[in-house]
Amino acid sequence: MVKAVFFDMDNTLIETQQIYIDAENRFADFMLGCGVHDKPQDIIERLRARQIEIFDRFGYGKELLPQAYEDVLKEYVPDADAHETKRARNLAYDVYATEAKIKPGAPEALAKAAASGFDLYLITVGDPDVQNARVAALPFRHAFREVFVVEDKNVAVYAAALAKVGLKGEDAVMVGDSLKSDIIPARKNGMEAIHVAALNWHGREMAGQTLPDGASAAQNITDAVDDIVARFGKPPANDAKAPAPAHKHGRGFGPR
Repeated sequence: MVKAVFFDMDNTLIETQQIYIDAENRFADFMLGCGVHDKPQDIIERLRARQIEIFDRFGYGKELLPQAYEDVLKEYVPDADAHETKRARNLAYDVYATEAKIKPGAPEALAKAAASGFDLYLITVGDPDVQNARVAALPFRHAFREVFVVEDKNVAVYAAALAKVGLKGEDAVMVGDSLKSDIIPARKNGMEAIHVAALNWHGREMAGQTLPDGASAAQNITDAVDDIVARFGKPPANDAKAPAPAHKHGRGFGPR
């Protein structure tokens, strides 16, 4: 019996990919100002490719993006000076400081899931400082019984999260926008899984991946929760169930 729902954060509950896209466009404009004559989209595609190339060195850490920006600057402008290099890196760092918008329908969807009797958890990947700051800014952060900030999302990490809260795979549903990081490892742990369509880091999170057997797809977070409630929920009481008090962030498992 499904007792809990795990939610991804970036691009599932908040709009982070648009922040990255806006930064890419600013970087392309900056490169044109440095005398580069390539098309802006070609510069952006090279920037995205460079992030994939160096991912194994940096993972989802906050130095991945600044290093990619610096590397691409120096590919196009080998004699870039210290000021230009700092400017390129700061364009990347600005991504982490920019507040992300809440996805339409997210607060209502979480409230509906809680009112239908599910325990809610958040599992998000990335630099701990960056992700914890984004979690702290969530207006609905207290809806989650526990928040897991991890450096990667894989089968072992999901297994550890389930064990930490005393659940088996069949007890939980995973909702997220990434096939690679959310849906596939969740299914390998026996969890139900719903993929939510969204802009994301396609080259890392979607390319070459297919929706696994047993998983389903939704157009948005509202549809995903409606599906969960229809299939696994209890009829809500007259008074909406108050979310359980949030516990401390889960930081004691998974790769570090």
